[in-house]
Amino acid sequence: MRLAMNTAIDRNKMLREPVAVDAAWIKNALARFGVCLEPIPWPMDQFYNDQFVENADIILGGEVLEENVDLGLIHLFKDQSSLIRRMLDPKRLARVDQFMDLFIQAGTAKMRKEAFKQLEMYLNSEQLLIYLYHSRKEITFNAALSGIRLNAFGWAEFSKLWIKPSSSAEKLIN
Repeated sequence: MRLAMNTAIDRNKMLREPVAVDAAWIKNALARFGVCLEPIPWPMDQFYNDQFVENADIILGGEVLEENVDLGLIHLFKDQSSLIRRMLDPKRLARVDQFMDLFIQAGTAKMRKEAFKQLEMYLNSEQLLIYLYHSRKEITFNAALSGIRLNAFGWAEFSKLWIKPSSSAEKLIN
C-alpha cells in the first residue's frame, strides 16, 4: 500500500517533518496487522499533478480552514482542486455534494452544524476521511509586542503590531 504525504520541503528533509513521524506511526500500526505500507513524500509543488492522486492508496495531509469556517468547509468540499474531491469516485462525490448543498442552503449556524455532522458521519462510515488528531499551537511573543492577533494560519497581523515603549524610551520622548 502506498501512502502519499504532502509536504512543502524537499524529499531529503522530509524525514524530519512532523508528517513523516505520523507516516511512520501509521506504517508501524498497520504492520502489526500484516499490512505493508510504503510512505512516499510528495512536495507541495507537485500537489496538482495527477500522479499524486493516481499513485496513492491513501494520502496523509492536513488542512487549515479559513477564519470563516463555513467558507473554509465549502472550499474544502466543493472546490474542484480540493484533494478530497480529487480522491472520491463519482458516486461518493455526488453524495458529498448532497450534504454540502444542505450545508450551503442552511439558514442558521445550527442548521449548518447539523448538515456538517451528517457529512462527517457519512465520511466516517465510508472510511473516506479519517481524523488522526487536531493540533493546537501556542506561540509566545516578547511582552513588548502588543496588538497581536493570529489569523487562521497562525500568522500575526503585522500591520496591527506595535511595541510598548519602555519607561526609558518615554523619558527620552518627553
